[in-house]
Amino acid sequence: MALGCKDPDPNGGLPPEATGPFLPRLKSGWTLDSVTYTADLPMNIGDTTVPVRVHNKARDVSGRFDFFTRNDSDLVDYQIQFTADLLPSVAPYTYSKSRVGTYWYKAADREIWFYDYPDTLVFKVDWDAETLQLWHSELQVVEPGLGITFPLRLDFRLVP
Repeated sequence: MALGCKDPDPNGGLPPEATGPFLPRLKSGWTLDSVTYTADLPMNIGDTTVPVRVHNKARDVSGRFDFFTRNDSDLVDYQIQFTADLLPSVAPYTYSKSRVGTYWYKAADREIWFYDYPDTLVFKVDWDAETLQLWHSELQVVEPGLGITFPLRLDFRLVP
């Protein structure tokens, strides 16, 4: 008898998506609330290397994104820091980046591009609400301390 049933919260507990242009919300500034990561780590098992998927919530999370315009340039001052426990008995991976650079927003793709030579970060906007932003980014991490290179997906939860 599911004919009259309706999901009471189709957004899964998320605030409703915002209406109107994205850039004014973006420029209000956002604080990094949490980071979840997914990594496919190459593990040597005998003569074979196999990827091991690690998915977890980061700890020691801090960060902010402040957007502004100076001399007709759109700039972002951002700081991202967190610690990821990738594997038991392996030193944790600490991600820390702080930059001021230019940014642009590709509305059709819902992407925010941050550029500060030599770095470019691309964030896909997964949820755009007045009180919550969900973004993700995919990086290729070179970790000389572990002697590995691996893809890392970061899911960011931002609040005003």
